[in-house]
Amino acid sequence: MTTTTDYGECFLTAFPHVHIKTVLQRYFDKEHLYNDDGSLKEHISNVEEESYNYGGTGYKCLCPTLFVTLEYKMNGCPYMITHEYALYENIESLKELEQTKDNIWNQDPSEEIEGETLDLINAFHNGHGCECLDYD
Repeated sequence: MTTTTDYGECFLTAFPHVHIKTVLQRYFDKEHLYNDDGSLKEHISNVEEESYNYGGTGYKCLCPTLFVTLEYKMNGCPYMITHEYALYENIESLKELEQTKDNIWNQDPSEEIEGETLDLINAFHNGHGCECLDYD
């Protein structure tokens, strides 16, 4: 079903591909890694400090991350958006991360695009993470 977005008429050409995986993430500060009392946040592991050539310091760790791929057509041209939601950076709990995954996964291509799926298209169409699939 065609949905009106900020950029024009759009419809999904496939079911959204979504999965949660614990992967390496990098941060410039500790706020995403530690609680106020100094303890490591739940589901964060293997925290290591890094020094950068320009003199800065950062942190790398393993963190649950939601990966999303949407394939759609906008005004007849095929596109694909890939986006990541890192726990504690974009979403504050693993339960909320799983709920976002379920909300996107439940988007049926034959229905009007809504919720988080529509928000992703409006936010990232023709921007970071968006790729035009028509190479003619």
